Amino acid sequence: MTTRASHPAPPDAPKTQVKDLQQKNTRLREQKVAADQQQAEDQRYERSQDRFRTVFKNSPMGQKIIDPDLFIRQVNPALAAMLGLKGPQQVVGRRVIEFAHPDSVKDRPWLKVWFRSRIYQVPRPDHVPESYLECVNGILIA
Repeated sequence: MTTRASHPAPPDAPKTQVKDLQQKNTRLREQKVAADQQQAEDQRYERSQDRFRTVFKNSPMGQKIIDPDLFIRQVNPALAAMLGLKGPQQVVGRRVIEFAHPDSVKDRPWLKVWFRSRIYQVPRPDHVPESYLECVNGILIA
């Protein structure tokens, strides 16, 4: 039976291994802290979004979210009711200009410029149009 000769480890090998493990442990702890912080931030964001959705949906005032191209992305039930429609699904995806009173439509080019200036913080035009929406029954709302 032959035995294999073992090579003794250098005297500083255990110290080096311990130091490497300590560094790995430190990195893992830092990653865990960062992951926990990100998770907490994600939870705060979700709670904030939940609060916004609740206020938006349940507001007695008509609310809408419009994109820079003036398409309606979201409305609450109150606005749909104010417009004389059955529900938000009848409004979403349409251009806000479709609901504008004819007197507001004449300012349509300015409306888009004005809206973009509010969203993107670019210089505002000198002329800020008044915009009114017209309900199904012909009543105007500001």
